Amino acid sequence: MVIDNFDLNIPAFYAAEDIKKGYIETIDRRGNPHRFPFMTLSIGVSTNERRTFNSPLEVSAIATEMKQYAKTFTGSNYKKDRRTS
Repeated sequence: MVIDNFDLNIPAFYAAEDIKKGYIETIDRRGNPHRFPFMTLSIGVSTNERRTFNSPLEVSAIATEMKQYAKTFTGSNYKKDRRTS
């Protein structure tokens, strides 16, 4: 699975001391020190298994909505739209 592979390999992009702490410390966009969690992967899935789409924009809108929903959960994950038309 893509998410498992991502989570397995992402620690290689961080320093050993950051991995030990479980986060990175850096300066945020406003110039303030801040702790940031490690990168995660959030995927939104739209499918025509249970609904019909009228345009590619609809498919994209549902995928975007599902990705935003996936981001509300901790860690890497994916959320698939299961609603019907």
